[in-house]
Amino acid sequence: MTEINNLEKLIRKRAVAKGNLTRFKNFLDNLDANNPDLLELEVRLKKLDLCWQAFCDIQLEIDILDDNPNDHEQERQTFENDYFKYEAMARRLLNPQVGSIVGESGANSNSLVNEKFNIKLPTINLPVFDGSYENWLYFKDTFNSIVHANKAISDVQKFHYLRSCLKGEATDLIKSLEVSSANYNAAWQLINDRYENKNLLVNNHVKALFNLPAVSKESHVFLRSLLDKLNNHLRALRVLEQPVDQWDVLIIYMVTNKLDNITRREWETKNTDRKIPALQDLISFLTERCNLLETLSPGPSDHRSKTRSLISNDSFSRPHCNYCSGQHFINNCEQFLNLPPDKRYSAIKTKNSCTNCLKFGHSNKNCSSSACKKCGKRHHTLLHLNDRVSDSSSSQSHNQVPINLQGTQKTENIINMQHNANDSNNHNQVLSHFSNTNSHVLLCTAVINVFDKYGVMHNCRALLDSASESHFCTAELADKLGMVKIPINISVSGINKCTSHLSHSTNINIQSKFNNFKTSVTCLIVPQITGNLPAISFDSNCLNLPPDVNLADPAFNESSKIDMLLGAQLFWRLIRMGQISLGKHNPILQNTALGWVISGEIVKSKINRISTNCNFVSTNDIDNNLRKFWELEEKATTLPLSQEEQSVEDYFKATTYRGSDGKFVVRLPLKQLTDVLDLFSIVTLFRSYKWVLTGDISKMYRQVWVHPDHRKLQRILSREHPADPVETYELKPVTYGIASAPFLAVRCLNEIAYQHMDKYPEACLKILNDFYVDDILTGINDINILLNLRSELAGAFHPARIKKRKGFPGAGVAVTAPLPEHREISAIY
Repeated sequence: MTEINNLEKLIRKRAVAKGNLTRFKNFLDNLDANNPDLLELEVRLKKLDLCWQAFCDIQLEIDILDDNPNDHEQERQTFENDYFKYEAMARRLLNPQVGSIVGESGANSNSLVNEKFNIKLPTINLPVFDGSYENWLYFKDTFNSIVHANKAISDVQKFHYLRSCLKGEATDLIKSLEVSSANYNAAWQLINDRYENKNLLVNNHVKALFNLPAVSKESHVFLRSLLDKLNNHLRALRVLEQPVDQWDVLIIYMVTNKLDNITRREWETKNTDRKIPALQDLISFLTERCNLLETLSPGPSDHRSKTRSLISNDSFSRPHCNYCSGQHFINNCEQFLNLPPDKRYSAIKTKNSCTNCLKFGHSNKNCSSSACKKCGKRHHTLLHLNDRVSDSSSSQSHNQVPINLQGTQKTENIINMQHNANDSNNHNQVLSHFSNTNSHVLLCTAVINVFDKYGVMHNCRALLDSASESHFCTAELADKLGMVKIPINISVSGINKCTSHLSHSTNINIQSKFNNFKTSVTCLIVPQITGNLPAISFDSNCLNLPPDVNLADPAFNESSKIDMLLGAQLFWRLIRMGQISLGKHNPILQNTALGWVISGEIVKSKINRISTNCNFVSTNDIDNNLRKFWELEEKATTLPLSQEEQSVEDYFKATTYRGSDGKFVVRLPLKQLTDVLDLFSIVTLFRSYKWVLTGDISKMYRQVWVHPDHRKLQRILSREHPADPVETYELKPVTYGIASAPFLAVRCLNEIAYQHMDKYPEACLKILNDFYVDDILTGINDINILLNLRSELAGAFHPARIKKRKGFPGAGVAVTAPLPEHREISAIY
């Protein structure tokens, strides 16, 4: 009751605050526009802020007491709209030189109206700050000059403008503050305290200088992007009072290493007087170079990212097939690949696509893709016709000198005739390659700590690769760590544009074993990164390693699997000062955050075992096609039982017996079985007979009893009404729907055949070979033998109490003779 009284009092207080605002509005309406009393207006405007503060405090208490605060939300919105409207009207009267401040997304900008010249300036949009340290200085200066230092804007309005300019984590800092005049300065101070961190700002801009994008080719677009980013970060560091003017030598070295070869050569040619150039000289050179390249540029060009990575290049574009319109590339289209080369060529021409790269949108003569890998002409390899290859090349390749497999001297012989599995006119082809080199290359490997989803530490062997744009981990490692797999759709491209499609990634925390270096990486999940590294094991004593270095991979000389690949995103952050050369034709030690890594050439004379690789492939498509044809038309043969099937067979023999009524009693094999029935084989045999016989067994599963010990596994609980007691039933026969039911029923039929093989040999063979569960599809070329077979089947089934089903309709000329009380079989021609 007390809360209700308090709520009513607060509502009346709120009405008083609203009345104050209404009186201010009436004062504005009655104000003389030609000769307004500005002094009284200014005094009333100051009191209006107190009215706003009182309303907010009262409304807050109402929201706390009322169980349905949404009922009062309309009151708050109406009051706020009226308050800002009338306050803006009053301020325009007090300062007519300041126009309305308008901005998209709530960010206002000054729109000054110059009465003397009658010119309206364009709207100034406030910047949006997302919490990035790199953008803080720009945002702070802009917001401070337009809003914060503008005395014509009230603190409440400044607060609204500030909130509209923030997003992301920056918004979270002031989310809990109520919009009011008193809280604006506190909100602005919170933002400054959070991002006005000089140390972090300097570190971020220095880091950005080290990570400037490399210019891969001579292009004014890439070069100007590098120059703009360089100037932006240097300007920011100067504002942060850093001695940038003393860093000329360091910055020149960093920037020139990012330039393409042609531009770098031009820079070195320009500086031939052996004087140390200044940074401004480099900036002037790059500016002139950009202007020159832009002038010589023929026009807008499509700057598509090229594959720079030895391992990967991620592509998020959705593939599209020009031939079947499916979501795959045309070189992976089964319909297109099943066509012979001449039909493929016609299809590409019909689709108005390029015959060199199979893509739509340009002609062959304007295509920049590589030519045919077989003949070198301007068409795609999939469109290559075999008859273009001369016979001389084939005969020459078969007369190569025999390959030396002893490994005593360097030998490399290649017998190579290109083979395309999709071409229709292939002949006998041989591909053989032998390689034996005198040196081996060690790649950078490191053993690091990784953490699973429970925070437990595990060892992981990683490959460091500065030529990979992404990080990778094996599916085995991802499963071992149990980390969350993130669904993705990425195409990874490597050497010779070989593409793999990946569907999952995961985040993994890694840590150095020698220091406190720790970070998190996002890895693409692949089945396997590479083979064992190094390819062969060797004795590390031959390298004379310094005794006082902590190797990142102590077992770098032992051939072992790779669990993770760390790419260029992290590679250069790992590099530390320190490098040790082990001599000519020996690898180099490099200091990293993960320890000292070893990489480089090592002569095989220092390795005990020499690796010799020889690959041989021989195909004969004519023989393969003939073999497949005969296999297709051949009658099916009995397949050997698997280990699991044999164990079930043995279990059946050991546990099955006949009951007193002649029916089989079986035990349930308590594991799902593999279906060994082959309907196709039965139908294949069925079509070859002149006279055929069909029929089926009535309620086949109910003809087999389950052993009493296993009937509890087929227990049913039932009652007709919820008040009745629960009744228990145990099913005695084999039950349809359980995994082992088909096997048990069919196996009992086979057991009938085994038990009566001596008495009814022909019928038993038909039971074993021509039954599909409870249906028989068989036949014989002699009608008399067929009728005799029918009688034998009746005799074999009678002891097992197999019951008949009513007539199975035939077709054509039918000879029918029902089997009394057991089966009905129809012979049809």
